[in-house]
Amino acid sequence: MCTKNLSLLFAPSLFQTDGQGEQEVRVLEDLINHYVSVFDIDDDQVTQMDLENSLIMTWKDVQLSQAGDLIMEVYVETKITDCCITLR
Repeated sequence: MCTKNLSLLFAPSLFQTDGQGEQEVRVLEDLINHYVSVFDIDDDQVTQMDLENSLIMTWKDVQLSQAGDLIMEVYVETKITDCCITLR
């Protein structure tokens, strides 16, 4: 979904409007488009998010057999070997 459509969808709820406010939609669209500078995200975080998005887009089209399981480790905050959760 493009940022314009996301903004149209969420602006009325976030800004408590009746869906008539074009300014609110533009503000939210700017926040989405410029989140890196607005929220002071560093280059390493951007690279990590790009990698995660790429993996998500790759896996969404993969068909797994009925007998197969997808197992992945999820790290919260930092990648520390003893601090991960295995999801099945």
